[in-house]
Amino acid sequence: MVSKDGNGSVGEVAKCSVRRRLGDDGRPVTAMSPTMRRLSVLPFALLVGGAAFPQITQAIPAAKLAASDGASNDLYGNRVAISGQRALIGAYADTTPSGTSAGSAYVVERQADGSWLQVAKLTANDGASNDFFGFSVALDGDRALIGAMSKSAAGSAVGAAYVFERQPHGSWMQVAKLEEAGARRSTSSATRWRSAAIAR
Repeated sequence: MVSKDGNGSVGEVAKCSVRRRLGDDGRPVTAMSPTMRRLSVLPFALLVGGAAFPQITQAIPAAKLAASDGASNDLYGNRVAISGQRALIGAYADTTPSGTSAGSAYVVERQADGSWLQVAKLTANDGASNDFFGFSVALDGDRALIGAMSKSAAGSAVGAAYVFERQPHGSWMQVAKLEEAGARRSTSSATRWRSAAIAR
């Protein structure tokens, strides 16, 4: 086995021999030498035809995020969006002062030292039980879009979406509520607001 150094020279790394023997059935059996067997389980860069295949390493999480007021069955993290050094994390089954499973979303920002800090918790200003606010989330810089899949209107769970914007002093404010005009409960309405996106 050969490898190329930084100067472009090719040198021998290890000798890999292959032995052939006959099995019980009389057919040739190929076996790797002990050296080759050891190399086959080691992570290393292999040069093939001038192309380098880098060592594959296991990804290690940089941080584990949790809600500052998290509780069982909040479903925090079921929906996540990220923009730059900021993340928006939905917890659509969160029980808030507005009701059971009214839902919420959390804004988390990366700090200079690499840690992540929760800076805001967002809820709808007209939240109610089983709205599932936070079932879908989208984030683009200082603007967030959050869906409430089961928001009721006139007794029907037609859904809604809410727009939040970051204010100059750092707080987040709800600036709009989006609803489908004339929405009525139907087979299709059950899938409304299950996803969210912000287009520039």
